[in-house]
Amino acid sequence: MKVKTARKIGLLTATSISISSVIGIGIFFKNFTVLGAQAVPETDTFAFW
Repeated sequence: MKVKTARKIGLLTATSISISSVIGIGIFFKNFTVLGAQAVPETDTFAFW
């Protein structure tokens, strides 16, 4: 039975993961603000989504 060693991530990969996480979280938090400003009820918005 072979045991594989764990893969290591480099600086570029770690930076890319961090930046994409921040952007992804920002998109979801911004959507809640936009949803609150719309004239359409939240239930309709989620139904369309």
